Amino acid sequence: MQTLAEKQAVLERTVREKTAVERELDKLYAESAGSKADEQAQSTSSVIEELSRRIQTAERERDDALTKRDSVVNQIVRSDLL
Repeated sequence: MQTLAEKQAVLERTVREKTAVERELDKLYAESAGSKADEQAQSTSSVIEELSRRIQTAERERDDALTKRDSVVNQIVRSDLL
């Protein structure tokens, strides 16, 4: 049978091991949260890039449409003058 001192030593060692495991778990959790934040930042960056590309495409199409409209208006004005 274990003495009171032996039981106390086992209890103290168990508490130290539990504390060490909790610290390691906290460390792993923090690293995981950091990598998730990095992944989210990369995802956000790719979404922003995609939206920027779509905006540029829309602006280019708008400019083309305005140019065509001006061309048609000029043709109408010329045909009215003739």
